Amino acid sequence: MKGGKLSKGLQLTKRSYTPSFDDDDAAEMDPFAEIDDSFDVEDFETKLFRDKKATQCAHIDKLVDLLVPSAPSAALQTTCDELLASFDDASEQLGLESHFVSSHGLLAVLEMLEVTRRDTTAAGLLKIVNTVCPPRWVELMSRS
Repeated sequence: MKGGKLSKGLQLTKRSYTPSFDDDDAAEMDPFAEIDDSFDVEDFETKLFRDKKATQCAHIDKLVDLLVPSAPSAALQTTCDELLASFDDASEQLGLESHFVSSHGLLAVLEMLEVTRRDTTAAGLLKIVNTVCPPRWVELMSRS
């Protein structure tokens, strides 16, 4: 609107489009007709397994972060119990033990063993070490 006058701009007009070709012509004009649909699609179980592993690994990371010397003994005992329960409940395919080691959980446990004074807390920490380090690891470590 300039100086009290309406200015006419572009106006929208309707056009109807009706394709006028039969099915044979449609197949020839389809640009996606030649695309091969044989690409691999992950199945539901694979996606579910991947999501479960990610969730469990995040839970292990959270528990490793709770293994600090300044934590109260009751909280450490609860953390140890939760870690052991996570390892027991999870299938071996999830690889939670190896994730625990790679997220420096074993180092945190060993540091906690140096400073802990309670036998129950030390026992829980040693159970974690025994769960994460199978006997074949101990054999390999004793040879070197």
